[in-house]
Amino acid sequence: MLVRQDKSRILDFSSNCSEALDISSIISDINIDELYLNEYPFGLARKLESMILNSFQHLRVNAMLFPGGSEAIRSFLVENIRSDDEVVLSSNTFFLYEQILNHIGARIVSVPSDLGEDNILSYAEASSTRTKLVILCNPNNPTGQLFSLEDMRNLLINISSNTLVLIDEAYIEFAANNAATFAEKLFSEHTNVVVIRTFSKAYGLAGIRLGYQLRHDECLLTTPHLTPYAGISSISLAIAIRIMEIPSLITTLKKLIDIEKIKIYRFLDELGILHLKSEANFVLFYMGSMQIDFCKFAYHNYQIKVLPYIDLGKDGWIRLTIKSSEHNEIFKNSLRSYLNDL
Repeated sequence: MLVRQDKSRILDFSSNCSEALDISSIISDINIDELYLNEYPFGLARKLESMILNSFQHLRVNAMLFPGGSEAIRSFLVENIRSDDEVVLSSNTFFLYEQILNHIGARIVSVPSDLGEDNILSYAEASSTRTKLVILCNPNNPTGQLFSLEDMRNLLINISSNTLVLIDEAYIEFAANNAATFAEKLFSEHTNVVVIRTFSKAYGLAGIRLGYQLRHDECLLTTPHLTPYAGISSISLAIAIRIMEIPSLITTLKKLIDIEKIKIYRFLDELGILHLKSEANFVLFYMGSMQIDFCKFAYHNYQIKVLPYIDLGKDGWIRLTIKSSEHNEIFKNSLRSYLNDL
């Protein structure tokens, strides 16, 4: 049995954070003395918001920064959804939405999911005049399904204009078909759309805790958070600004992820393991009754962590983050070794 020799740290294949690009040399020229750490970071925050809004200049769209994409989601839901408000979302999507909505006391209408082949009109059919919000994760976590621009347009014309549509685009930079431009087109046509994005995934900056909302003023039902940029540091903002000044980084990363994702598809095909095609930086594959046993095996013998799912209609699915070629090989060795030992 091949066992990974370097046991100095756990390789995390469960969090979907990028590692393929070395940004240390890019951010090393940030001058800490010029950040004025004794002051609140209003100037840096406004500069970053302006950079984010560069492609939306002709629209009445605003950017609002938060300490992480998850906080951007939580803040929007807490500020706009009340107890007994009706919210429509997929039965197989990011767990945080339901967790927050249950805490609020919202009434959740769950759209049955067909593991990567969801029909967008199912969301419209599940909506009613009472529906306050529809949530889409695009590409979806954990299935990797991407709704097209036409899909989302069809949804928006088939629900009330008074219903908000929250689109979580945490993984949008990894998707094909120029998907990152979808938001710009939707904002030009509808005012009830809110988009969430993050620096944690494609930018590989989960540690700086930075995400944001994109929205029309008209779509907010209540006053936004009263403390601007609370919980966001000057250093985090400076790093994000520096990275955004080099847009080719994301293009390079997407190419690397696409290459490695194809390798993972081929590897799983060779082993006869069912998997879903993904428009994100992760792949969902099916291990059936071996799911938990393999996760434990990989952790103890190869010091790698993958994410088992037990709520996708049937047990047995595992989500794997696509990482560097070197680290993906360690995962492949762990799965080969596990199957050979059966």
